[in-house]
Amino acid sequence: MSKQTSAIIIGGSMSGLLAARILSDHFDTVTIIERDTLPENAEYRSGTPQAHHLHALLAHGQRLMEDMFPNIQQDFDEAGAIRMRWGLDTSTRVASGWIDRFDANIESHVISRITLEWVVRNRIYKIPNIAFMTEQQVNNLLTNDSKTQIIGVRTTSRKTHEEHNLYADLVVDASGRGSKSMKWLQDMGYSAPTETIINSYLGYATRWYELPENTTYDWVSLLLQSNPKEGLYRGGGALIIEGNRAVVTVAGMNKDYPPTDEAGFLEFAKSLVEPTIYEFIKDLKPISPIYGYRRTENRLRHYEKLERMPQGFIVMGDAVCGFNPIYGQGMTSAAIQANQLAQLLDGSGVADVVTNPLAFQKRVAKAVNGAWLMATGEDLRYPGTDGATPNAIDRATQRYMDWMVLAMIHDDVLSTAFVNAMNLTIHPLRLFHPKYVVRVLWHKFFNRESKLSQGTIGLNAIKMQ
Repeated sequence: MSKQTSAIIIGGSMSGLLAARILSDHFDTVTIIERDTLPENAEYRSGTPQAHHLHALLAHGQRLMEDMFPNIQQDFDEAGAIRMRWGLDTSTRVASGWIDRFDANIESHVISRITLEWVVRNRIYKIPNIAFMTEQQVNNLLTNDSKTQIIGVRTTSRKTHEEHNLYADLVVDASGRGSKSMKWLQDMGYSAPTETIINSYLGYATRWYELPENTTYDWVSLLLQSNPKEGLYRGGGALIIEGNRAVVTVAGMNKDYPPTDEAGFLEFAKSLVEPTIYEFIKDLKPISPIYGYRRTENRLRHYEKLERMPQGFIVMGDAVCGFNPIYGQGMTSAAIQANQLAQLLDGSGVADVVTNPLAFQKRVAKAVNGAWLMATGEDLRYPGTDGATPNAIDRATQRYMDWMVLAMIHDDVLSTAFVNAMNLTIHPLRLFHPKYVVRVLWHKFFNRESKLSQGTIGLNAIKMQ
């Protein structure tokens, strides 16, 4: 009889849940260790403070989740999530005007973070070889005598304070931005990965509203973009979501933080490029406090550059790469990384993944590169951003993207390409394909009706997660 195999996942948020789904196909038992008590319904918990804010699942992330959980879109529908047709149900204002409605041929569900996590968790509960251990704090990794292999974790109960040793063939750190893996590796005598941190000092504030009965809108998503070249560092977004509610977020870059008192929040909304969001919310009934959030730096931990890692241990999710949340890439990035884990396990098998963890870390680094380029490229537009300085290539790229966004007002082909890049269904570098470059240059230099002489704009906006 072959040996029973087991895996442990540190963290029960989206990255941990998706990792568990993949590992359940390859390990006899999978255990998710979570600090929080997990709610029975779609409710908030302390481990996901970002859940109070505007979210939408990008199209590529939803497609990957559909592969992992067949027919999960039906679960979204039953939970009340709204189907959004990108381009038709999205109303977007850039500096030079409103982008014409167009059919990008992309559909995804607009759903609150707590409902999405609840739907996915309910799917996980139905997988017999996955178990949860809640209210447990992971204190350290357990190793063999030579410290060449991770063999489990040591936990402490947050209720009884009792300590336990749990053993597994593979330990996955999916604990998010607060990951302790760098310290754990150093304590074992390994090098910690270097970090790249790009911080635009963005802060945002969010409030939830009840929508009037029998009222319809011609949009599901409303976006107002900022314009750093004109000194406008503020943007905002609104989503109509399940439960006849709207969630509204306003944001400011380079420490132009929105207030969290009612008068200040409304005044900030009124100060955007147009008062559209203010006009939308000024007479709505608030159903939540105003939540602030400022932990928004882009943080990439370069595990892929390590010369060695202990066997039986991999790191994924925000523990590897955390984006500025305003771009809405986090959950889709988690799905992409889980998909990379699935491909590696399907191709190489459990033994190779356990004995060669760096192979997975290198795949993760490559897989998140597109989202990283989009997020950091936009953040580097702002003069107060720390961590890097735009070089000549960065500035040329930004100029080209300025022209593209202005041309999108008049060109559905460019609009569709950009929406696909934003949804990560194509790599962002695909926007530099000659067929798009030609169209951008034509609008810039030959289409005098496109009003591109008004100047350049930034792409930054509240991009949805």
